Amino acid sequence: MQYKNPMTEWALAYLKAGFPPIPAEVKDDKDVVVAAVKKKGMWLEYANPILKKDKDVVLAAVKQEGMALQFADNSL
Repeated sequence: MQYKNPMTEWALAYLKAGFPPIPAEVKDDKDVVVAAVKKKGMWLEYANPILKKDKDVVLAAVKQEGMALQFADNSL
């Protein structure tokens, strides 16, 4: 799979290895954030505020950990 951000592949490997939380360099990359919150929903806290408004991202986080909803944007 090709990613827009060259750091995406590295970040996904980083998360797969279990290193917390979302690396700052890619916290605005939707692919990375979704992968991260699927692993640990509470990592939504570290996502870019724009992605905290994204229904797909928030749903992935809440499916993994219901309490992650506290980090979603209030507009949802």
